[in-house]
Amino acid sequence: MVPQAGVHIFDKVTALGISAWPDPVTDNLQMEVKNSTGNNISLHVVLTDNLGKTIIDQLVQSGSNSDMTRIIDMSALAKGLYFLSVTDNASVLHKQTIIKQ
Repeated sequence: MVPQAGVHIFDKVTALGISAWPDPVTDNLQMEVKNSTGNNISLHVVLTDNLGKTIIDQLVQSGSNSDMTRIIDMSALAKGLYFLSVTDNASVLHKQTIIKQ
């Protein structure tokens, strides 16, 4: 990914450690955001299926310099590929393919 203006995107990604596990998942997907930006943040979390249908669309907020964990219940979803995307107002911060077993 090439930033549009300076290294703003890379600075934000470094300051926000975003991870999701387990992968593959059977029941609950755990997503963790480690916020070391020094600012409160609002993130848009979207989970879509392999056809592009939105399964989950949530606004998640984290306090400055704090960690946050979210559990995404995938137990009722069909087996297959899902796509997790985490964005802020300006950029995509995390993308991950999730396998549901």
